[in-house]
Amino acid sequence: MQRQLVTIGIVLCATSLFPTPLIAQDDEQPLPEIRWHESWDSALQAASLSHKPIYAFIYARDNPDSQRMWDYTLIDPVVVRELVHFVPCAINAKAAANRHFLQEYDLAPAEQSSQTNTYLGYLAAGLFTDSRGQTLYTTPDFLVPEAMAYLLQQIRILHESLAAIEQDPKHAVAYAQAGHIYLGLSLYQQAEEFLNQALALDPKNEAGAKADAQLDLIILSIPAEDEEQQARQALKARAELEKYLRTYPHSKRELEVRYFIAVCQYTGNRPRQALKTLDYFYGPNKPDEFNENIWTQRALGLRTAIREELGLPPE
Repeated sequence: MQRQLVTIGIVLCATSLFPTPLIAQDDEQPLPEIRWHESWDSALQAASLSHKPIYAFIYARDNPDSQRMWDYTLIDPVVVRELVHFVPCAINAKAAANRHFLQEYDLAPAEQSSQTNTYLGYLAAGLFTDSRGQTLYTTPDFLVPEAMAYLLQQIRILHESLAAIEQDPKHAVAYAQAGHIYLGLSLYQQAEEFLNQALALDPKNEAGAKADAQLDLIILSIPAEDEEQQARQALKARAELEKYLRTYPHSKRELEVRYFIAVCQYTGNRPRQALKTLDYFYGPNKPDEFNENIWTQRALGLRTAIREELGLPPE
């Protein structure tokens, strides 16, 4: 098994660091109508009035991934219901009028393809900004509807958290929430900054921000590779996670903590210890809520992969 399976970060087309919430859908309600702005200036003007974040879809008409986004992802009901919280904008990457926009947001490659006369690089990209056009996140990939809906939801919450901080610079919970989402988006520098600020503002956990920020900082410290010094860091992170469980024995994130303890043990070259930890998730007579939890599912997946790596027989 590749060590990258436990790398901290988010791969939206496959998995994510934080559990994907079940986004409620009411099939009896008609889908909202989405108005796509065709220019960046128009989207900015609309966002300044609505105070909504902007989602810009950068596309090329002859690009297969662009077409798949239009025909599949962006019309899916779960995506449409999240898009209502954004000002959506469609930017044609081949239009000369959009070249300055693409360069400004570092979405334009340096040269054109002489064979296809299309701009090389991101042709099914997503740019997320706040209502003033400040970049929040970019993605260069085609996304399936579930991943797209999840990303939209996370960016919306991030935008709300940043707005709350702007209104109240001492809003510890908003700092913790923003840091949590930055961590899930693999924006580690921003995550560390916001999580540390949450700790500073809520040192006694009176607002409930310290506990979550402390856990996310421990997760952030888990190394991605298995070199010797990184293995030591993984085992140090494991000790911090075990201490966290002792400090917060009723944490709502208990299963997540246990999963990452196993991740640390595996990354620290102790796969059999990781299996012992993961046994917590395995066995009969578990309640449905436990079995359906995303961290239970990931733990069982990791457990199966480790057993295969060690050559253990199937159960």
